[in-house]
Amino acid sequence: LIDKNRPKRYKVQIWGKAAIGLYLWEHIFEGPWREGEIDFTPSVSTQAQGHVPLDTDRVVLVLNGQEQQKIPCATRWLQHIQTLMWVDAVNCLAVVLLGSKRCTKGWISIYLRRHGVFVVLLFLVYGSPWVNDKDVFQWPVGVATYRQFPVVTANSQMVNSTRPFLCNFLGTETAKSLRRYQTALAQSELTLCPVEIYMDSVPVVEDIVTPGGCSAAHSSPLRLLKAAGALFIFLKDYKELPGLLEKEKGMSQEERTERRRLLEWYSSFHLQMKDRFTEVLEEAFFKNN
Repeated sequence: LIDKNRPKRYKVQIWGKAAIGLYLWEHIFEGPWREGEIDFTPSVSTQAQGHVPLDTDRVVLVLNGQEQQKIPCATRWLQHIQTLMWVDAVNCLAVVLLGSKRCTKGWISIYLRRHGVFVVLLFLVYGSPWVNDKDVFQWPVGVATYRQFPVVTANSQMVNSTRPFLCNFLGTETAKSLRRYQTALAQSELTLCPVEIYMDSVPVVEDIVTPGGCSAAHSSPLRLLKAAGALFIFLKDYKELPGLLEKEKGMSQEERTERRRLLEWYSSFHLQMKDRFTEVLEEAFFKNN
């Protein structure tokens, strides 16, 4: 007998050809590195592509198109998928793309299904005006996995500890500065984030649109995080910063501990992204295709 109420199990392969693939697989899906399989019944089962056979015709390709020199490699992978489609090895393709910070990503448009080609879904990092929540979706840039930022589970010490510094502003360009940055995050209440970068602790974000072709909508930039209720502090002008820091000095430890609900929010954000991603794939790959 077949239980008709039993949820269907769908299978999708994820080919990670960019560092944001690690964020998708390890942080969002909490999958094991380097190959793994997760069952999200009744949603979508996903598989990380290492040296595994192509045993499904539904593929998610994670690409880096942030810099001009990365685009040829990305297009070669798209052309490889197209070749697999010609022999019916692949039927559906979604792309997760790390695009340009200036939202110059016109090169990918010629591959979209809306133009009669084969990319059914596009998940874009950065605030593109293409995002319509139909075939193009916003995707978070995540963490700097290529700099070995680990998957961290919040604990009571992270929430309740007294931090000696009010804020930090530090890059991570070397191994030494990376260690200093991780220490600064753990010891600071706030992290200064000019134009969407270096977001940790409680981010104080410069809330202005990146120059270039990015969306100028009212909710831009960071509309995905704003829509998810991110517990960030947004500034339109860093001239507001002295007043903010003065206000921060007067906060009690209890108030700061309460604000660190950001850690709980981040876990819920991961869950939202996972659910949204699998729902969109299921709809496009298995129901509408």
